[in-house]
Amino acid sequence: MAVANSPPVVQVDYYEAQAETYYRSTVGLDMSSIYPRFLSELSPGAHIADAGCGSGRDAKAFLERGYVVTAFDASPRMANLASAYTGQKCHVLRFQEMEFRREFDGIWACASLLHVPEERDGRSVQTLRSGTKTRRSSLRLFRRGRRRAHSCRRQTV
Repeated sequence: MAVANSPPVVQVDYYEAQAETYYRSTVGLDMSSIYPRFLSELSPGAHIADAGCGSGRDAKAFLERGYVVTAFDASPRMANLASAYTGQKCHVLRFQEMEFRREFDGIWACASLLHVPEERDGRSVQTLRSGTKTRRSSLRLFRRGRRRAHSCRRQTV
């Protein structure tokens, strides 16, 4: 039985079963055009949480730019692949299990919240916000929209 606030087990099961295929299809995608708006709000060497890191692609990009990164994903297999790719531990963690408090200068959640049912969106965002250091920390969320393939919600908390 799934925890009340957890993503449906079927989604984690999907990533467990398809981890290598998903990894191969996303790890090489060039996402550099969407990083500058987020990174411009952070100081050099800032601490970023990559929430729902998937392949580790974005975490690695941030590490290569000199940021400190804490990455996590709900799928153990994805977390292992991300760990191998980034060279650092990726935690196995769901949004509602996140217990970080005021640790991050910014939180990056690229295509992660699409797995959270809309009725739980607010709670997930609140949980992510609790991990930011200040009210001015940057929280960048990318979610698949109903009308557009991708939409960006920027929230400074």
